[in-house]
Amino acid sequence: MRGATSLGAHKADFSLSDTATSRPAELSSSGQQKIMLTGTILSHARLMIQARRQVPAILLDEPLLHLDERMRHALMRGLEKLDAPVMITGTDIEPFAPLKGQAQFFSVRHGTIAPS
Repeated sequence: MRGATSLGAHKADFSLSDTATSRPAELSSSGQQKIMLTGTILSHARLMIQARRQVPAILLDEPLLHLDERMRHALMRGLEKLDAPVMITGTDIEPFAPLKGQAQFFSVRHGTIAPS
C-alpha cells in the first residue's frame, strides 16, 4: 500500500493514568497530563542510559507550564539527576533560576539567538 506506514512510534498505543487517583490522562488536568508525559520521557531516558548505555538528548518545550511549585522542583531535580544533555524552552526565566551556574541561558530576540 503506497503512502501508508504500518510500523513506527505513531502505531504504539498506550495509555497513562494518575497513580494517586487512577484517573486516565485524558480526564486529567493539563498539569497532571504534563507530569505523566514528562515522567514517561524521563523514565525512558533513564532506561536508555542504564540498559543500552545510550545517552539521549532531552528537548522539552515549556515543561514548567501548568505545574505547581512542588512539581517544578521535582522535574528540575529529575533532569539534574539524569546526567544527559537537556534543552528547555520557556517564556519566563524566573522558574529556571535554580539552574543558574549549571546551565547556559539563551534568549531569542527578533529572530536571533544570543547568550543571556
